[in-house]
Amino acid sequence: RSTLFPYTTLFRSPAGLLMISGDVDVGDLDAAKELYERRIREGLSATSLEEPTAMKHAMTAARQILRGYLASGDLNGAQNWYDELRWLQDRSGSTRDWRGDPMLHKIELLGIEAEAAGDLLAAYGRAGRMETATKLYRRIEDLIKESGFFGMYSMPTWIDAAMRMTFFCACKGDKASAKRYGEAYTKTSWRSEERRVGKECRS
Repeated sequence: RSTLFPYTTLFRSPAGLLMISGDVDVGDLDAAKELYERRIREGLSATSLEEPTAMKHAMTAARQILRGYLASGDLNGAQNWYDELRWLQDRSGSTRDWRGDPMLHKIELLGIEAEAAGDLLAAYGRAGRMETATKLYRRIEDLIKESGFFGMYSMPTWIDAAMRMTFFCACKGDKASAKRYGEAYTKTSWRSEERRVGKECRS
């Protein structure tokens, strides 16, 4: 446990990487950023950006820092850390490059980015920046589609994003878009429940 981050646990992963676990307090953002750049980035360069555990730890840390910037009201700072997440995601390749158990790690990476995109979408929507929120919604769709069958585990993120977009569009008086996102939410919710029931029936 570190006194540097009162609400954050720092520990070493099996891969030897220093991790950030838990939300980053607003007052700790500069220290968390320095920790990431000097220790986590250093650890990544010492191993491999394609190594599943290393990538998961790095992306989780980046998302926690992103959430810290959102809590401070700094959208630009949060966007920079989402860009870092996108860079890490791109370096990890696509699901076609992963086989067997490692492929499941890639699915986790897609889920981490989808959740971060959802966090950022909510902030942009509240700020009235609907163009950027729309791009993030589409990114969430792409991430879940890339996950294939396993995308059902990220369905709550997609459903939440569709609900938020419905609300934000309705608040701006864009009834057509609100209806479209509402229909997507209904369709996605039904599909998610259908898959859950189907899985239970097969077990």
